[in-house]
Amino acid sequence: MIYFFDPYGRITRRLSAPLDEAIYAAQADEQWISSEDPYSDDTHFISNLAFTPFPDRPSSHHEWDWLSQAWVQPPSAIADARGLGAVAIDAAAGRARSRYITTVPGQGETYTAKYQEALAFIAAGYPPDLTPYPFVAGESQPHTWMTPTQAATRIAALGGYWREVIGPAIEAARINGKDALDALDDLSAIEAHVAAVLSTLETI
Repeated sequence: MIYFFDPYGRITRRLSAPLDEAIYAAQADEQWISSEDPYSDDTHFISNLAFTPFPDRPSSHHEWDWLSQAWVQPPSAIADARGLGAVAIDAAAGRARSRYITTVPGQGETYTAKYQEALAFIAAGYPPDLTPYPFVAGESQPHTWMTPTQAATRIAALGGYWREVIGPAIEAARINGKDALDALDDLSAIEAHVAAVLSTLETI
């Protein structure tokens, strides 16, 4: 197999033909080398007329520089890493919320209305007239097994747990995690920080 490569060592194409035909098949600025073994331009390049594996990529933000034949960190890498890290943290916070609440459009407003109504119902002394309390009425007898008192108590308890414990924990991890990115100017530190924040959010 003949492997053609450009002046920078980038494998450009392969040709199954005798080696002495390479000179006739070569295009402008191409050199060639032959091998019985299969090589991919995704994993190897040519250096000193030898197949050379690409070294490990330091991070997903590094780019291969053909002139120096090395991974380099582009000027935008830090800003890009911070941006991608912030997106990943937001997504992890969303997954954490979805483990406790339904996150479809409008559901947040519904939860707030239900919670406020349940608190008002409890503060009013559990009145028998449920007309001003449609959410409590809808989640109690005869629609469900619960009494209005039980329904209001459950709504208030779940709402309180979300508002006082789970919601603040998720939001603190999200906001603090994103804010801390601004002070990091090393790719490894950014990736380690984002991984730690994601781990925290996954355990909530």
